[in-house]
Amino acid sequence: MFFIISKIRYFPILPFSWIALVCIWSMITKNPRRKSRLRIVAVIFILLFSNPWLSHVVIRSMEEEPVQLQKNYRIGIVLSGMLESGITITDQIHLAQGADRIIEAVRLYNRGAIQNILISGGKADINFPEENEGEKLVELVRSMGVPDSAIMLENQSHNTFENAKFTGRLLANDTSDLLLITSAFHMKRALACFTKQNIKVDTYPVDYRAPSDFRWAHMVPKSSALENWNMVIKEIVGLIAYKVAGYI
Repeated sequence: MFFIISKIRYFPILPFSWIALVCIWSMITKNPRRKSRLRIVAVIFILLFSNPWLSHVVIRSMEEEPVQLQKNYRIGIVLSGMLESGITITDQIHLAQGADRIIEAVRLYNRGAIQNILISGGKADINFPEENEGEKLVELVRSMGVPDSAIMLENQSHNTFENAKFTGRLLANDTSDLLLITSAFHMKRALACFTKQNIKVDTYPVDYRAPSDFRWAHMVPKSSALENWNMVIKEIVGLIAYKVAGYI
């Protein structure tokens, strides 16, 4: 039940929902003064949440700093959340944002920084319960040259809390030399979940979303900025919800 609620709770608090609500309210209200004010609010919301630079500032504040590895690790733990669901072309794997998680893990393996890749992730999309992301990612890393002997799979988890919980079960008491690999903006919650499960890991944040320098082009409104805000709000709500639920 928590899994289902966690996937639908975001809709009312996403910027697009706010904009839509204000626009609808402005259309149905009979008060001319209120109608005018609501239209102004809608324009402000659109300009605010479609501004790439502002979204970059907020994302950058949430991203963990890059890490230079000082040693090699026995297992690199990759958290799922990087595949497009519902695409019916069966002979291809469709990567979405977050694909750096698995790509960087394979790169670390190829240079000897990690000896094994543990992929943690199961059925994470309630709209497509038949799709198991972890199993698809195993196919991907195998096709990238990683041998089966170096691949581990935890394919039962639905969220970050379960990533940590079920990975701990899979590893049992053998939790030495672990490297946690996930998106930089997601690392804080992920690390807190693993710490709560008494799994000691070092971190390797990847998938940085915010440019470090300013360009005037970043002031031009873009729909991608809305998606950035969605990501930020979901992560903040996730942190709060996990704290309330006792997951971190």
